[in-house]
Formats: sequence, C-alpha cells, structure tokens
Amino acid sequence: MREHFSINQINKKDYGAFQKFYTQYYKILVLYSMQLVGSQEIAEDVVQELFANIWEKDTQFISEASFLSYLYNSIRNSSIDHLRHKHIEEEYIQKIMDSNESYPIHDGKDEDFFETEIYHLLFQLIDKLPTRCKEVMVKAMDGKKNEEIAQTLEISIATVKTYKKRSLEILKRKLSAYDFFLLFIFLAR
Repeated sequence: MREHFSINQINKKDYGAFQKFYTQYYKILVLYSMQLVGSQEIAEDVVQELFANIWEKDTQFISEASFLSYLYNSIRNSSIDHLRHKHIEEEYIQKIMDSNESYPIHDGKDEDFFETEIYHLLFQLIDKLPTRCKEVMVKAMDGKKNEEIAQTLEISIATVKTYKKRSLEILKRKLSAYDFFLLFIFLAR
C-alpha cells in the first residue's frame, strides 16, 4: 500500500511526509541507479545523496509529476557522473602505472620506511588544510567510511564528500603525481 504525501509537505520540509516519501521511493530509485552503475552500494550512495540534497536545499516543486521527473533525472545524472568519474580515475591510475617513474623497494624495512615517509608527508599537508577538510581527511586516512565520518562530525554525507573533494583538489596541486596516487591508494583501503 502506497503511503501518500503531498508535494506541499515536501516543499515545507515536513519530516513525516519526507519519511513517507523515503519509504515509498528509496528502493525503486536504488534499483534504477543500479541498472546504470551496476553496484548496489554505489546506487545506495547516489540515492542517499539525492535525498540529503532534497532535504537540505530549498527547491520548490510545483507538482508531484515535476517532483518525480526531478527524482529520476537526478538519479540518472548522478549515476552517469559517477561512471564518468570512475572512468577518469581508471585512466589516471593507468597513466601513473605506465609512467617510467618507479621506486625500488628491496626489503620489508625499506617498504616500512617508505610508507612511513609518505604518511608523514601526507599528514603534514593535511594539517595545513582548512579545519573541516582536515577533520574529514584524517578520519578518511584512518579508514572511516563516509557514513561514519558524517555521523561523527554531525554533518551530511554529501558534505563529507564535498570536503573530501575539496581536500583532494588542494592536495593534488601540492603533491607529485606519484605521491597523489599513493594518497588515493591509502584512501581506497
């Protein structure tokens, strides 16, 4: 049975109506996104980010039809953006791997030293980031997921992603291509 909510309630940020909307559309939108991105986890992130944006922004919808159109177009666009970003990341990683720059490691001691030095360099640069960016990046370097970071810092997942993106842009300008690649690998662990 469909729980009904009015578009006026959504526009007014009525919490109860938003819960009904979430219950009614979450699974459908995740399935729609999964058809595009091929991963339930990524699709869930896409949908959760859309819900957070709807709740946080002051967008006003004139009808349920325009609202539904907005939902599906937003999910489609965000899913396609994710695929484009993934493709760019894969190309960048391949470019780094194809470069002639290599750092030989002879034994476990050298590897530990090298990793320690990279961490030291990264944390020096992260320490110079704006406060919220630094907090998010330190937690990300500790292996925390976006949801955990958002909960700990009491901010939305979308805000965590924004801070991460901003931090990575700053660090990318300050690090060599190889060091930035290592940062990317540490964050992906």
